[in-house]
Amino acid sequence: DSQDACPDVAGSILSGCPDEDGDGVSDSEDACPDEAGDAPTGCPDSDGDGVPNIEDVCPNESGTIENKGCPDLRDEDKETLAYAMRAVRFNPSKATFRQESYEVLDQIIAIMDRYPAYKLTIACFQYLLVNGVEVNRMSYKGYGETMPIANNSTQEGRRFNRRVEFELQVQ
Repeated sequence: DSQDACPDVAGSILSGCPDEDGDGVSDSEDACPDEAGDAPTGCPDSDGDGVPNIEDVCPNESGTIENKGCPDLRDEDKETLAYAMRAVRFNPSKATFRQESYEVLDQIIAIMDRYPAYKLTIACFQYLLVNGVEVNRMSYKGYGETMPIANNSTQEGRRFNRRVEFELQVQ
C-alpha cells in the first residue's frame, strides 16, 4: 500500500490504479479510459499521425500536428486557390459572376471534396452551396468598396477590386 497510488482500489501493477482499457495509462489520467491508446493522453491515434483522436480534426486521415491532424493542402491546390482570387470575377455593378468564373469555382468545389475537414471563407457562397459544398463548411464576408486592393478611381483598379478571396483552413 505504501507504493500504491490507489490503495483503496484494485489496479494495475504499474501504478496500482485501475486501467480499464489496459493501455498502461491509469483511468484517472486517461482522457479516453474506455479506449486503449498511447501515453500521455491514453487515447488512440487511428491514423498514426501523432495527434490523438480526441484532438484530431481528421482522425481517419494522416496529417500534421500544426494542422490539427489534418493533411496539408497540396501545392497545386494552393495555386488553384491563389489563381481563383484573380480569376473569379463579378459582372460590373452586379452580384452575378462572369461566365469564365464558373470553371475555377468548380475547381474550388473539387478542392473542398478532397479536404472534408477544411472550411472556406469566401464571397461566392451561394454558388458553392448549390453545387454541393455543405453550408457548415463555409462562411463569407462581403466588403464591397470598403477594402479595395487597387485604386477605385481607374477602370483597371475597379476591375481588380471586383474580386473573390478564398481562405481555406481547418476548423
